[in-house]
Amino acid sequence: MSHQKQEDYFFAHYEELEAISLKIYELQVAAIQTRKQKLQIAFKTLQQNGYRLEEEIPGQIDALIDVLNIIKIYWTPNQEAFSNGKDSPFDSLWNLIYPRLTTKGKTEFQKDIQSRNI
Repeated sequence: MSHQKQEDYFFAHYEELEAISLKIYELQVAAIQTRKQKLQIAFKTLQQNGYRLEEEIPGQIDALIDVLNIIKIYWTPNQEAFSNGKDSPFDSLWNLIYPRLTTKGKTEFQKDIQSRNI
C-alpha cells in the first residue's frame, strides 16, 4: 500500500504484531515514545512562547498527546473509515489542538493557514 511508504505503519492489534515479531513491536513502541517526547517538547515550547493555554486540569496536555498518538497510529491503516476517506488526519488533529491555543496562537495559526492557501 502506498501509505506504508509515506507513513509509520502500525498493526491495529499489538498482540498480532508481537506474535509476528518482537523486534517490530519494540521498534513500534519506541517510535510512539519518541513522538510523545517530541510533542511534549512542542507543547511546552508553545506555552513558553505564549501560544498555548496553561492546563486547566493536571495532565491535560499529556492526555491530548496520547489522543494525537492514537489518531496517528490508527488513521493511516484505516483512513477509509474516517471522514470520507481523507488522506490526512491533520484537520482532525488541529481541531483538537486549536482550542488549547491562546489568542496569539490562534492568530498565528490562521496566518499560517492563509499563507499556504489551505
